[in-house]
Amino acid sequence: MSVAIEITAEGLEEAIAAIAAYENLDKRELLEGVGALVESQTKRRIMSEKQSPGGEAWPDNNADNPVMVLSGALHDSIAFQVDGEAIFVGSSLVYAAQRHFGGVIKAKNAEKLAFTINGQTVFVDQVEQPAREFLGISADNASEIEQAVVAFLEQVAP
Repeated sequence: MSVAIEITAEGLEEAIAAIAAYENLDKRELLEGVGALVESQTKRRIMSEKQSPGGEAWPDNNADNPVMVLSGALHDSIAFQVDGEAIFVGSSLVYAAQRHFGGVIKAKNAEKLAFTINGQTVFVDQVEQPAREFLGISADNASEIEQAVVAFLEQVAP
């Protein structure tokens, strides 16, 4: 299982028509650059911003570790892929969708879940994991992407 979010930008057709004026434009290079930027933005959101693309702060956790960062696996799993004229950014980790959308966690191989809070072991039937949306584009991200595209176009301007 993996998680991905589709984002549709308004005005994209007009932008593509304007870009068509650039006959020798390497679209793949542009898409790879934007993909790498969005991957970096997503990783930054996980490690330091700790809020959804919409600006909502993630709920705290009950552990002694930062929200969304225990082993660093989620951060490290974020990757982008260019397919045709589309960019996909996400994680292939099984639990990524649950982190993003939230949900109930139940024991699979034991009668109860066991974990430690403030040095004390706790056993429960299940826990509700709140959504911590990490995929998407914030207003600041969109501005940063726009600046990167403009810089790219200025480099290849006819």
